[in-house]
Amino acid sequence: MKTCNHCGKSVPEEAKFCPYCGQALQAEPVICKNCGTDNPPDARFCRSCGTALAAPKKAVRERPREEKAPAAEMWRNPYVIIMFVAVLAMAVATVYNYTYIRIEQKKIRSTPTAGQPHVHEETPQQPAQAQPAMDPEELEAHIQTIKEQIEKDPDNAELYVHMGNLLFDNHRFEEAIPYYEKAIQLDPTNANVIVDLGVSYFQVQNFDKAKQLFNTALAIDPNHVFALYNLGVVNLQLKDMNGLMEAWGKLLEIAPNSPQAQRANQILEEIHQTVNMNTNGGTD
Repeated sequence: MKTCNHCGKSVPEEAKFCPYCGQALQAEPVICKNCGTDNPPDARFCRSCGTALAAPKKAVRERPREEKAPAAEMWRNPYVIIMFVAVLAMAVATVYNYTYIRIEQKKIRSTPTAGQPHVHEETPQQPAQAQPAMDPEELEAHIQTIKEQIEKDPDNAELYVHMGNLLFDNHRFEEAIPYYEKAIQLDPTNANVIVDLGVSYFQVQNFDKAKQLFNTALAIDPNHVFALYNLGVVNLQLKDMNGLMEAWGKLLEIAPNSPQAQRANQILEEIHQTVNMNTNGGTD
């Protein structure tokens, strides 16, 4: 307790004003450690010897620290969140790729045409294990006839396309390639023939070349339905999920009612369902 200089009452040490008379209470003097002189409470230097006086200490109430769980602190770090999202995205993409391949492999075993590039709009696609479209003797006669026509008119692009289609439809894809290539040399803007050539390369397992050709066709005709669908299929073989989604996303946008878009949409829905089932602990 300390005494009020005005009314003489005893007041608490921490009081700044007297609770009885309201007068301001004089703070304790600052004693110089060098000469012992009493100095005013706000003095910074001793009035007798000039020694610097220690500033009065202020009482600070320490706030209790909040106990935070280590996991909560970790998730407040933006870099941790970014890393988690990146790892999750990679994991999902891997699951989607693996799931898609398994689905398509099952489809191909049950129906040989599923998952394979579509060829000519006017010619139904032939199953991978089906018999050739023509009797071998009849086929050779047709091939010989077209060869004779090409010799007489070597700059006729349509003859090369006709030969390429004939060989392709009879599953002689490697033989069809040079005829399609010659047709494209004569008519480099024919997107349909470029797609057929890409399909031929796909059938001989040259997926990179097939992808290049489908992209070339799309550079000529960005809305070519068969090029978009086939580009998605070849991206499956190359395990390029982003390329698959980009190609089929545009296909579903520009031709949602086409058989190719419906097939692509069906496959994407099956992938989504399978991924959800696997994520939730189900089995394929």
